[in-house]
Amino acid sequence: MPKRILTKDAGVYARESAKRRHFGKPDVCFEITYIEHGRKKWEKVGWRSEGVTQAYAAQVRRERLEKIRLGESACMARRKVTFAEAFAEWETVHLPTLKEAGKLPSLARRHVLPVFGPMPLAAISALDVAKFQTALLCKGLSRQTVVHAVGLIRRIYKKAVLWGMYSGPCPTDGVKPPRLDNERLFYLTKEQARDFLCILGDISPLWHDIAMVSLHTGLRLGDILALRFRQINFTARIIDVVESKAGSYTAYMTPELAAMFQARARGHGADELVFPSATGTVMRNAGKPFEKAVAETGFNDGVQDRKWRFSFHSLRHTYGSLLAQSGVPDKVISALLGHSSLKMTRRYAKLAPQNKISAVDVVASLYHG
Repeated sequence: MPKRILTKDAGVYARESAKRRHFGKPDVCFEITYIEHGRKKWEKVGWRSEGVTQAYAAQVRRERLEKIRLGESACMARRKVTFAEAFAEWETVHLPTLKEAGKLPSLARRHVLPVFGPMPLAAISALDVAKFQTALLCKGLSRQTVVHAVGLIRRIYKKAVLWGMYSGPCPTDGVKPPRLDNERLFYLTKEQARDFLCILGDISPLWHDIAMVSLHTGLRLGDILALRFRQINFTARIIDVVESKAGSYTAYMTPELAAMFQARARGHGADELVFPSATGTVMRNAGKPFEKAVAETGFNDGVQDRKWRFSFHSLRHTYGSLLAQSGVPDKVISALLGHSSLKMTRRYAKLAPQNKISAVDVVASLYHG
């Protein structure tokens, strides 16, 4: 075995591998030593190819010494917590507080845990995550699913650090996520929106009202399903949208929408859900009545590209599109939709192209004048 060499950092040693290579050079393993209960102890921190640096090894040693100084055992810090163990704690303690709680465990068990579950947190490198990301893309998974999978890994590491289960770098920090193109191109005309609500109303009055909220305010499905009566101000005709995807913001009700909410509010308390499930809990996805109505319209018949497929989010896109067509300024549309930046709103600019068409007409006149 190659000899350990003392680095410039006290108690930190480096050992070159005779077999492992990293960027064309011998891989380097960093180890630390310290005195605990009168005995000298050695601890392997990790390999350079795993993202471990000399500076990080020195940081780990300082943490061990601090624990010993406080009378705590360093063995818990040394214990190699696996990704599966960290996920189990995260699933029990943190997951129930998230809106998307229903989707993440399935994502973890189908894609993440089979690859990283048995591995210690300290052994997972940025290269491992990059390879994992590429493998998912090669399997044909959507870029959005891949982003969520890598994002889940990041979430686990952040909590593991916060809870003292891990003290190293997060391996996702060195991985560039795949570029997303989530723009939805399909939206309803005013006539199609009215017809769709009629179809949905015949199937399910509940889902008619849920869809109506999105068409009249642009709210996302998750925000609508989590809506409680206390968030609705009938006097000011506003809805306080809290903990939305881009933060909290204010939505504004049409008179028709306010009347629908008032009818639903009768006999209900402020803390009750506006649109509860049959068991009184928050629903998570668009229900079968909505899917049945979409099938009845035939909008998705023969359409494979998800950009052009009709989904619940198309109702939000319809709201923004109709505002743009009516000449509402980008900044106002952005505020009404709760966008975090104008960049997201400018996708609607092409739907109000009158200024650009006028400019093109000027060019045409130059050739025919």
